[in-house]
Amino acid sequence: MFGLWSRRFYAIAAWSGEPLIVEARDVEDLREQMREAELDAMPSPPGASPSSGSRRRSAA
Repeated sequence: MFGLWSRRFYAIAAWSGEPLIVEARDVEDLREQMREAELDAMPSPPGASPSSGSRRRSAA
């Protein structure tokens, strides 16, 4: 979705149990933020330590 007045791109997760919206000034940045959000939402593999499975999501 593109905000005409804000000149920003938005993505809304349809698969998320919680509302999740990411936004960015360009498509490449939005794509990267979407990938990070998907990785953050994935469950950790069995036996993985909490510190090794943690990922940070960048603020837009």
